[in-house]
Amino acid sequence: IVPEAAIKAMGATVQNAIAHYGELGDQAELARAMRLRWIFVLLFGLWGRRAEICSLRMNDFQQVHDGWEVRVQRKGGRQERIPVSEFVLAGLQTYRISLGLSALPSSADGLPAVLPLQHKGQRERAQNLSEETLYQEVRRLAFETAAHIRAGHSLPEVTDDSRAYILDQLSR
Repeated sequence: IVPEAAIKAMGATVQNAIAHYGELGDQAELARAMRLRWIFVLLFGLWGRRAEICSLRMNDFQQVHDGWEVRVQRKGGRQERIPVSEFVLAGLQTYRISLGLSALPSSADGLPAVLPLQHKGQRERAQNLSEETLYQEVRRLAFETAAHIRAGHSLPEVTDDSRAYILDQLSR
């Protein structure tokens, strides 16, 4: 449903935010951007639904004989094991390191896969991210990406018709 060019543009928007806030030394916004990158990876690397992503725990990621897999709770309570691509594994490692955790989770690591941001210096680590928060974060990313496209900073190579279609998709 989401055009590949829009996904690439969203990924570039996240990477630009990480670079920008890293240069500024704004730790709060850098943490938000790192978390957003991880959410982006989960959405487009696992093609997960909001509820599935919000219910993931770190120990749902498990090393198996030929790589990594993740247990996902699908609709109707059905559990599914999905192979983890290098894209998702790299995203997991980058996110965990940004939090000061080991690069890969252990089977005892029951933290939510997407941690809440610190609030007033505190983070309730066991608290799952709400579906509404995840939705608002991705919505904000779509709007920022659309603004970059309109300003000509992203997707200058696409045709006007393609650009209009992508902007329409991002607005939804």
